[in-house]
Amino acid sequence: MDEDKKYKLLKIIEQFESDYKHTLLQDETKIDKVTFELFYNLGADVKHALENIVHEISK
Repeated sequence: MDEDKKYKLLKIIEQFESDYKHTLLQDETKIDKVTFELFYNLGADVKHALENIVHEISK
């Protein structure tokens, strides 16, 4: 995979993280703290998994 494609994929992942956090923070007061933290951590795990996939396929 060339660097341009890798960069574009990483930018998509970055946008996912931003959109996910924005949406989650909008609902923060509607859900309990434990659920919020679980979903927040889930978003971080998904982001890291996607980044790892991009790095693996770009080798």
